[in-house]
Amino acid sequence: MAFYMDLKEKCNVHGDDFKNRLLTILTLKYTL
Repeated sequence: MAFYMDLKEKCNVHGDDFKNRLLTILTLKYTL
């Protein structure tokens, strides 16, 4: 989860839509 939080924080800082989408995909993969 620390890795996930680190990615989330970076995405929030950069505000990059592509990174946010990628993060969502990764989250779904880990959740399922």
